[in-house]
Amino acid sequence: MKGNLLFLLWTVSITSASAQTVFELSKDEQREHDLRPRFFLSTSMGPVSPSDVNRFIDQYIDDRLGSGHISFGSSDISAVGMVGMGLAIPLNKVIQTRILLEYAGASKTVRLDGDTERFAVNRYAPGVLLGYYFFNSGFSSVYIEGGVYYGFTSFRNVNANGPGFKFNLGYAWHRPQTTWDILIGVDLPSTTAEESSYNIYKIDLTAPVFGFRINF
Repeated sequence: MKGNLLFLLWTVSITSASAQTVFELSKDEQREHDLRPRFFLSTSMGPVSPSDVNRFIDQYIDDRLGSGHISFGSSDISAVGMVGMGLAIPLNKVIQTRILLEYAGASKTVRLDGDTERFAVNRYAPGVLLGYYFFNSGFSSVYIEGGVYYGFTSFRNVNANGPGFKFNLGYAWHRPQTTWDILIGVDLPSTTAEESSYNIYKIDLTAPVFGFRINF
């Protein structure tokens, strides 16, 4: 009986040691695997308040309705959605740069006298981000990142082109083939219109954002 017990303990010890070795090797292999460039897709959204644009929409509706009124909802644009893609390039095990191309859209659709009118702000922006990762285990990390982009923003015939900035705080799950991110941040675009048509002097898509990203 004593011999069987010793054999069982020896077997458990060997198995545990082997499992620990495999786990440690897996973490090392994971870190090495994460040093290759990866493509990524991202999506995020947040609240916005482009006051000049909303004022134009309100005036447009007033001109169309005359003495009428809005019976349901609001004419204001109040949210922006963003989708992006690009290439993530690790510089070392904790620093990573991202080259990205992102589209941001904020719109409002209203129905006036039986007709549907859509008002949309669109932005296309190439940019670059630099991130620093704090690994708390072999398979997850917290990171901060920031960067700059150049936004081509338009509403009807009004353009507001110029540099903008992004700052994010995120949590990443690292897997052999993919890394999944969840993030919060702030988007600070250029807002000044190149021409003040329609009394629109700014197209402001400044927003706190919440988003997801997959790297593969």
